[in-house]
Amino acid sequence: MSAGLEAGPNLELDAWQKLRMRAIFDHCKWDPHSQDHSVLARYPLFVDADQLGELQMLAEKLSDEALRAEEEILRKPELWPTLGIPRKIQRALQSGGSQGETEHVRVMRFDFHLTDGGWRISEVNADVPSGYVEGAGWNSLFAENYIGAQAPPNPSRELSAAIRARLNGGDIVALVHATTYSDDRQVMMHLAGELSRSGLRPVLAGPENIEWRDDFACLKGETGSVRVNAVIRFFPSEWLPQLRAESQWAG
Repeated sequence: MSAGLEAGPNLELDAWQKLRMRAIFDHCKWDPHSQDHSVLARYPLFVDADQLGELQMLAEKLSDEALRAEEEILRKPELWPTLGIPRKIQRALQSGGSQGETEHVRVMRFDFHLTDGGWRISEVNADVPSGYVEGAGWNSLFAENYIGAQAPPNPSRELSAAIRARLNGGDIVALVHATTYSDDRQVMMHLAGELSRSGLRPVLAGPENIEWRDDFACLKGETGSVRVNAVIRFFPSEWLPQLRAESQWAG
């Protein structure tokens, strides 16, 4: 326990089990166990407003620092081999593209830990961060059971709102992911529900289903292709060069 951070009491087992079922069926939390152990705790962590504000400030500063580092690296291709960037990705970066020309929605997840020296991070998931199911669904479910508690901002809703602000109602959003992995699929199913509620038309797809025509992304199907208005890539960039040669992943 620390000032501003406190573990709450366990939920009654029956109430927790009901929440667990709702997490699975309402929020697509399909992997509630690791081996024989539940990954969903029976107790919440309460964070006061000051600590939450500090975490928000740190995350924003760290994300700004990460983006500036990326810009610096893009300007210095001589560093790419030293950094271990695969040659195929180096060639894709050298080809230019639309960096800075298109309004992108970017998400990073910083894993904070409270130490004797204050908040520290173990890593940043700067490419395809997960945690939407837990940060949105599980938090909101728990908050219903503790008087005076309020869930933090819903990351799934915030992401959907940011995308919706750039599109029109009914626009098609391709959710590109590794379709053979259920842990990735559950995240995309969860986000698809949120995007649908915001008035968009999400379509689940693999990277092999995307082709580029006149700098626009299109979704390939058995009867042809249809232009999509946005793409969410939930497929790690370092995996992209492993796709088949005919894949247009560099776009």
